[in-house]
Amino acid sequence: MKHPIKFNADFISQFGKAIATILAGSILVQTAVMVIDFYLAGAPLRLSLETAMGAYGLFSLLVYILWNKSKKAMLLACEKEIQCEKDRALIESLQRITGLLAEHISVHNAQILEWLEFKKQKGQQVSERVEQASQNISLALNSLSKIAFVYPFGDDPPEYLNQLEEALKDNLEKEVKS
Repeated sequence: MKHPIKFNADFISQFGKAIATILAGSILVQTAVMVIDFYLAGAPLRLSLETAMGAYGLFSLLVYILWNKSKKAMLLACEKEIQCEKDRALIESLQRITGLLAEHISVHNAQILEWLEFKKQKGQQVSERVEQASQNISLALNSLSKIAFVYPFGDDPPEYLNQLEEALKDNLEKEVKS
């Protein structure tokens, strides 16, 4: 059994809005064509089929050109928005990965530091190389955290994701040289 069409308030409201939009658009188009026709005809109230057709043709051409430009602009805006969403999702993934790595590496680096402190408290000599390596690990984690969590949201955020890699390389080189 087929269901009868139900006319509810929402359908009537949408139908009314569509009719009003079509009416307003028609009046606007007719007014625009009449203005164009007036300037093409050169004399007031002199109607001719040729000038009216020319006015409609010119108006249609203008609408077509504007429609294409707005369509291209909308497509470009959509592409940029999609790219921004992809970049945001990638940055968030990189942040989660960075957090996991930093937590894992920090635990092991803390064990190294505890061992070094334990040896120092016993009065035993500790390797400077091990101590320096542990400090470098801490500095590298600090740089990685800054790049992953601060740099993308700072005053000068990266325009492209490969800029994060470059910034990390620069930070690591500065930290190691210090």
